[in-house]
Amino acid sequence: MSIIEVEHVTKVYDKGNVRAVNDVTLDVNEGEVFGLLGPNGAGKSTTFKMLTTLIRPTDGVIRIFGESIAKQPREIRSRIGYVSQQGGLDEGLTAYENLRWVGKLYHISSSGMERAISDALETVDLLAVKDRLLYTYSGGMKRRLFIASALLHRPKILFLDEPTVGLDLEHRQQLWEALKVLHNRGTTVFITTHYLEEADKLCDRIMIMDSGHSVCIGEPQVLKDQVGGDQIFLSFSFSISAVDESLLQRQIQEALPLMSLQQISVGQNGEELRLWVDYAHKHISQLIDWFASRNLHVTSVRISQPTLDDVMIQYTKRSLADDKNAAVLV
Repeated sequence: MSIIEVEHVTKVYDKGNVRAVNDVTLDVNEGEVFGLLGPNGAGKSTTFKMLTTLIRPTDGVIRIFGESIAKQPREIRSRIGYVSQQGGLDEGLTAYENLRWVGKLYHISSSGMERAISDALETVDLLAVKDRLLYTYSGGMKRRLFIASALLHRPKILFLDEPTVGLDLEHRQQLWEALKVLHNRGTTVFITTHYLEEADKLCDRIMIMDSGHSVCIGEPQVLKDQVGGDQIFLSFSFSISAVDESLLQRQIQEALPLMSLQQISVGQNGEELRLWVDYAHKHISQLIDWFASRNLHVTSVRISQPTLDDVMIQYTKRSLADDKNAAVLV
């Protein structure tokens, strides 16, 4: 059953000159963890703001719990949880005091307040440190408390905007565990993230956006399988940037007809060759020998299976690694 429905949604800014989101359609099932991915400027933030009722679409319809966000925004807000990148809690208060303050904003009754706070803190594994001042918390603990603050009113859907950005792997894993608890309880989770391994680990399905469009949607493993083949990375001690990729692919296919070679790409530094093949381990020695016979000596070899970054590159021609290295979040 779809708990979020988006039908042909477009968002236009600057008197129609900028289409931040263009004719996007998607649905999110109840109890699903759904990930929204894409390079910088893809339209993720605008889509996220529309889903959380912060802005309205220019065209199209968004329904949450079967209700239109244009007609019932207050009702929808009362039933969803939203965690921004900033969080918005008071560093000078304890975790418990912060949650009491948030609980009052949600109009949680005095009789139900203690139970709501305890349940939320237990979900994110912070109950034992509820009386510590927030400024003493680590970055990962703060992020988990932000999630707890969004759980006080027991929302059916939790929206998370880049919940682990800036965290080290240990703290990211702690937050992942908290999200798994919510998933097991049947909470629907909608997440944006720049970490592809995070999306692969957590999400039942993902959607990739590029230039305002939805370019693909599906289960992470299915999307990776559609990329096809293993990948062989060959490094050389000299630049191969001038190589004609199409010609080289034809030459290899003629010399090694039993190897299914789908694509060849030269890396940005010009010293690495990337080949998409089926059953790479069966052909790697023949491939290296072929290059050696042409006085092109391979200095290192690496084999990997398709990743979500490969899916991203296939659909957007860009890698999210480039966005992370630029340290820009949209």
